[in-house]
Parts: sequence; C-alpha cells; structure tokens
Amino acid sequence: METIYEIQRIKQVVTSVEVKRSIIRQIPDAADLAIDLIGDEDREVFLVACLNVKMEIVAVHRAHIGSLCATTVHPM
Repeated sequence: METIYEIQRIKQVVTSVEVKRSIIRQIPDAADLAIDLIGDEDREVFLVACLNVKMEIVAVHRAHIGSLCATTVHPM
C-alpha cells in the first residue's frame, strides 16, 4: 500500500470581516466570535483577539493553524 502525503501551503491574508458583536463582555461573546471566524475549518485554529479598554474588538489574528486535532502555541 502506498502512502499519500498532503502538503498544503498556508498563506497569511489580511481580510475584513463583519462580525455579529463588536464587544466582548462574556465568554459566550468570544465563543460566538470564534465560531463566526473559524466556521467549518478542517484543522485546529488558534485565534488572538485584540481588544481596547472598552472591550471592543480592534483586530483578530489567526496566530496558528495546526493539524486535525491539535495546534501548538507558546507565549515566548
């Protein structure tokens, strides 16, 4: 049996996206944001949401895309 490897290049692309909520007040608000942005991805995705002092979303960075069941990040 032959082994087939899938190699995929992941690009970092800047895009504008409309979100339902622009303020994160509780954990469910952050979960809704993640669901809107990640959607039906087939890999683990680690997002970083940047907020101002009023808890408004300033930016969201897709920091890392992992494998099917894990992603590794380190706070360096």
